[in-house]
Amino acid sequence: MGESPDPPVRVRLLREVLQRPAHDAELIAATEALDRSSHVRVLLDEQRDDGSWGRFHTKDYAAKQKIGRTEKGVQRAVELGLPRSHTVLRKVRTYLEAVLKGRVQIPDRAERHANWPTGVAMFAGAMLSTFAPESSALDETWEFWSSVVRRSFATGRHDLDAELQAHRQILGRSGKPAWMRLHSKYVVMVLGSRAERLPPDVEAAYVRWLWEDCPKGLVYVDVPLDQYPQKLRGWRLHAWLRLLELLSAFPSSRPSAEPAIKRLLSARNREGLWDFGIQPSCPRFSDNYRRKGVTAHDWTTRVTCLLSRYLAE
Repeated sequence: MGESPDPPVRVRLLREVLQRPAHDAELIAATEALDRSSHVRVLLDEQRDDGSWGRFHTKDYAAKQKIGRTEKGVQRAVELGLPRSHTVLRKVRTYLEAVLKGRVQIPDRAERHANWPTGVAMFAGAMLSTFAPESSALDETWEFWSSVVRRSFATGRHDLDAELQAHRQILGRSGKPAWMRLHSKYVVMVLGSRAERLPPDVEAAYVRWLWEDCPKGLVYVDVPLDQYPQKLRGWRLHAWLRLLELLSAFPSSRPSAEPAIKRLLSARNREGLWDFGIQPSCPRFSDNYRRKGVTAHDWTTRVTCLLSRYLAE
């Protein structure tokens, strides 16, 4: 891609696809240029002193800002290629760890059920896991969901009764609502961040269940996996790619992913790039979409970074 791609595109390709080391001069230069990106400037300008972007999980429509919730801020920081040492991620890490340790309450209105504190830990843990999975603040949340998944797949197949019983035995209450189940996006994020610590047979059974027995996708990412990306638009295309990104964290995903990877490879254009055009609800990495070839830069970056996770030796 020789047409001077914007810093986020350059950083992600150098780091994730070409796997340049941290001391590589080209990667260092691209990383230093990240703050020139208008998308990064928005993150910096709208981040609050406590490290958050206001509400955590639910969007505040009254707030006149582009980053309407902290989850979105973390997601944008990671997908734009910000290094862990960047001030944006350092500040939000402190905030997330404080939430997980119970020192800070998120500003969202609490839902009226006993599992809300567990849900908050799930949300915060999932966000922290995207860039600091080794944080000790994540330990309790990961151990809880690790215990639930081990009990739920003790027989080699998913047992919903065992999953709900695990909640009752560990927490003293049921596993309701449904967004706190093992096929929730947030639970998959938490478990995937330390997937190598799961017993291999449990990890394999869990991944097989996610791929084969969740026909509607995951909770919060409700798009079936057996889709052709060329036929998807807007948030559905983003959600389908997001599913593949989430599941790539698990070692056992590679065989199950082969059909989806083949469909994705077939979506290349004549230049061998991916370009799904301007799509609403899909993340942008480059600043100026009026410039020729920019959409191909962004889509090819996202897809090649994804493929590198599945196809790496």
